Amino acid sequence: MSKTKKLFVAFATIILSIGLIVGSSYALFTDKISVGNHVNAGTLNVTLQRTKLTKTLLQADGTFKDDVNKSVVDFSNDTNENVFGFANGEVVVPTSVYTAEMTISNSSSVAFNYWIEIIPLSTSAQEFASQLTVEVVAGSKTESGLLSNGSIFVGSETDVIGTVLVGPTNAQIFTVSITFEDDKANNSAMNKEAAFDLIIHAVQVTAN
Repeated sequence: MSKTKKLFVAFATIILSIGLIVGSSYALFTDKISVGNHVNAGTLNVTLQRTKLTKTLLQADGTFKDDVNKSVVDFSNDTNENVFGFANGEVVVPTSVYTAEMTISNSSSVAFNYWIEIIPLSTSAQEFASQLTVEVVAGSKTESGLLSNGSIFVGSETDVIGTVLVGPTNAQIFTVSITFEDDKANNSAMNKEAAFDLIIHAVQVTAN
């Protein structure tokens, strides 16, 4: 059995006309073997939660206002909650910024290393995707790029973001933000949609 586990979150569908709710999926690495007496193999169990959501939104009077939500939402298992908190009917406009603070912790029996991958999904308009900047800040690593430019890798298997030890007190925090950039192509993005997935790669730490 592979020692690698991927925590996959169907991350965000951004729609100017309507905000869709996107769920998530999760697969637990687990096993059990018997050798004379019963011996239980360990688990690699990643817990992913959104611990803070900040929406920087343009107001009707032209000013900006931060809407901060510190409710904890668990994305470790299936959920109908959208990571950026988009509700039905919610729209995004140029200069809007959404930032999700995510906490990754280890409720398993082994330490793991992790890194992050952003994968753009199908989009109804490249004009819209070319105005959406995604940024991930994790540990000492920061990566960003336009959604239209392809996948964004934050760390790798040989250059991990960090090691998460067993126990809730060893949790680590990273942020994911999306910005609807303001440029001259705004009108071409109206009523279009774009989406991307967030994948957290977790690999058991094994001493050499």
